[in-house]
Amino acid sequence: MNRINIALCSALALLVVVAVAQRFSARHTADASLQAQEKLLSEERARWEAEMAQMRDQLALSSFSASTGYLQDDPEALIEMLYTLDSESERKKLRKAIYCFQALTESKKNPISSIRDYYTSGHNVILASSGKIRSASIDINEGVPVPPSTRLGLADVLRDIGTSESIGLLSQVLPTALSASEATYIARILLSLDPELFRNISITTARNMLSDTSLARDDKRELLSLLIELHDTEMAQVLAGQLMADGKMDRDILDFLHKTMGEDAMPLIHSIFGNPDLTMADRADLIRVAMNYVGSNEQATDLFSRSIHSEVVGTPIRAMLVLGLTGMNERGGPPPDLPPDVAQSRLSLLNSLEQEYGQTRGMGSAFSTAREQLEYSLNPGAYEERPTVDQAKIAQDIMFSLFTGNGGGKDGMGGLSGLIGNMRR
Repeated sequence: MNRINIALCSALALLVVVAVAQRFSARHTADASLQAQEKLLSEERARWEAEMAQMRDQLALSSFSASTGYLQDDPEALIEMLYTLDSESERKKLRKAIYCFQALTESKKNPISSIRDYYTSGHNVILASSGKIRSASIDINEGVPVPPSTRLGLADVLRDIGTSESIGLLSQVLPTALSASEATYIARILLSLDPELFRNISITTARNMLSDTSLARDDKRELLSLLIELHDTEMAQVLAGQLMADGKMDRDILDFLHKTMGEDAMPLIHSIFGNPDLTMADRADLIRVAMNYVGSNEQATDLFSRSIHSEVVGTPIRAMLVLGLTGMNERGGPPPDLPPDVAQSRLSLLNSLEQEYGQTRGMGSAFSTAREQLEYSLNPGAYEERPTVDQAKIAQDIMFSLFTGNGGGKDGMGGLSGLIGNMRR
């Protein structure tokens, strides 16, 4: 058993060191990564710009471009070209697709009927190199957007035509979308044109798709994301009853409820916190939501109190909970500015906790940091700038508590092996 504890301590120490290193290097790594991505993007755009210039020359000089005038005035021929894209190479597929979309947009004849027939056929060709439709066009270079698929390319065409007939067709296509990604793509186009007019049809389409029990998780998240944007509180009431299903908590629904209902979701969160089927990770997610309302909501404050006083929680987790009073997230970013009344309430809570745990080895930096941040939120005018958070000192204290036998908790590891796992009444 001692060997196991030593191994666990070593593993935890490594995790803490990595976490600290990540926090200190995050900004440097992000900047370097951004520069590398910008360089690659610049090179890719230059390459595609050259290819597009070559394509334009070919369209102007080759036998293919000899019929350009005819194609631009024949929407049916352009749509027929879309049906043949499956047999083309990737590069030629993109070139032809771009040409078709542009020609349809600029056609002197009305292309709406031909486009409607294409949607009715159910045909679709993926144009994105990843093979996955995303909710935005992929820009090869400025002025040359490549939609993720032919159906979404035609959605862009209808948007750019911009007549009542083209927009009307787009609204008719939305409820018959072939996938969640297609539905959210078209919905966002319509909502950008008239948020009020197309709100109901967007919500209805997303709700209908969510009723499919075989829906993939990524598709479910995309639909929920759209409903969050539309602040669909009615759907929140429906999904509240699905937060726990078959003894498991749905974290995507929890995120949806939090973002649409806010503090109004606390009664539900409070009621299921003691469910014996919840895992330690489930309870951590519930506490993470509740921390947003500690000091202003009695139920959130109660869950915080139950967590920090739990016998399975030792110094490391207790220190993290204390730091959570500042509004800090797990990424280590600067704490948010709290309303003065919330800051005062949390300071009072901090004072009470400090009387109980202030002398515990490994808790010092957590208490001092929380106090500095809360006092700043209470009276920011008294400071030239927000006090900095010494992440290294906090991590050092946590590691110290582990390796000097002050981890606490039933497991001697500060409760980390059963992270809020048995906090129930």
